[in-house]
Amino acid sequence: MGDHWRVHPSWVYCRYHYLEGHEFNKPEDELRHFLALMSRPGWRWSEQYEAYSSIDEDVDEEPNCGRQTLKHDDYYCNKELMQLLVFDAKATNNSFRGDYMENLSPRAWDLVHHYGIFIRFIATQSGLTRWHHLKTSKLPNVDDSVVFGDLHRRAVNEPWYKGAIFQSELDSESIYLSGKNYIYCG
Repeated sequence: MGDHWRVHPSWVYCRYHYLEGHEFNKPEDELRHFLALMSRPGWRWSEQYEAYSSIDEDVDEEPNCGRQTLKHDDYYCNKELMQLLVFDAKATNNSFRGDYMENLSPRAWDLVHHYGIFIRFIATQSGLTRWHHLKTSKLPNVDDSVVFGDLHRRAVNEPWYKGAIFQSELDSESIYLSGKNYIYCG
C-alpha cells in the first residue's frame, strides 16, 4: 500500500486493552500490527466489552457481573470498521499504484497544467485517506516537508468532505471545490 495513506487518528480500529507494552508511534503502525495478526491462525474478533452471558432467574445464585481477567495481549476491534477499511484499501489500491500521469488524456494534461494540480487524493467513510503526488516536469518541485496525509487525516470529519456531501445533497449535479481561501459551488 505504500506510505501515502493515513487513517483517522481518533478512531479505534483495533487496540490492546493494556496499552503499556503495546505502544505505537502512529495509528498506521497500530493498524499494520493488527492486520498482520489478522492473517495468523487463531485470530478472533473480540469486542471491547463482551456481552454478559444469560443469567437464569435463580435468585439464590451469586451474581457474576461478567468480570473476566484480561491477559496482557488481549485486544478488541471494531469489526465493521476494520472490514470497511480493508474493503476501501483494496478498492482504491489499483487507482493509487504506479504513475497516474502516464495514462492521462491530452485534455486531462491540459487541466493539470492550467490549474497547477500536483496531488490527487481520496477520503473514505472508513477513515482512510490516500494521496498521490502527480509527477509533472512543468510543475514546481517544492518540498516543504509537510505531508499531505498529516494535514488532512480526518477523512469524513474534514470540512471539505462535509461540504462536498452537503453540496451534493443540495444539488447532485453540482461541483464543490474548496481551497485555502475559497469555496466554489456550481
